[in-house]
Amino acid sequence: MRSHHPGYQALSYNRTISGYFVLLIVLKCVTLAAAVALYGEPFSWDYAFSDLGSTATWQGRINAASRLVFTLGGLSASWIMLHIWAAYSREPGFRNRQAKRGLAALGVVGYLLSSVPNSQHHIIHTIGVVFASAALYFFTMVFYFELRAAIPRWRFVLELAVLQLVVFSYAAAFFADWPTKQGFQKACIVGLFYAVLRAVSVGNERFRLRDAPGVFRQLQG
Repeated sequence: MRSHHPGYQALSYNRTISGYFVLLIVLKCVTLAAAVALYGEPFSWDYAFSDLGSTATWQGRINAASRLVFTLGGLSASWIMLHIWAAYSREPGFRNRQAKRGLAALGVVGYLLSSVPNSQHHIIHTIGVVFASAALYFFTMVFYFELRAAIPRWRFVLELAVLQLVVFSYAAAFFADWPTKQGFQKACIVGLFYAVLRAVSVGNERFRLRDAPGVFRQLQG
């Protein structure tokens, strides 16, 4: 609950919420890696990660296993985002709570839509990827600026600069349709995931491994 003590400052997140974000990133990394391994042909880094969820490979081979893992990863991520939304809805004592609820809702929809096969419903899938990526990006930005006083200045400047570089360089490569755009995609995902993990590792409410059982219990409840 919100305190009225004059020295009180509302939390950016609690250990459960930070744990949800860590779980989300770990889940996405594991399912992407598994989907690459199960792809119906040798996966080229010139392919988009979205191809992992397609019904067939570029060479026309059946892609059932990779598609299943990719889809489960997206649906699970949407479920975790729903729990983040619920966590911000329950407690009034968070900074920028309404904005974070909106971002979590955007993530729920985004990960849900991104689970649709890109090969069959490209526009829906693309909208989902944009929504999910935007939710993570803006969550990270909000956390960084809320926690700025607790972050060394050099780290704050450097990590935010790197985040902008990887996100907007991929955006430029995508819209300009550069031949190297899929390489920029991989750099963007790695940079964004890393930034999320760094953002939820600040302060007393950061996620710690010993908090993992509690986070899983919250998801099951």
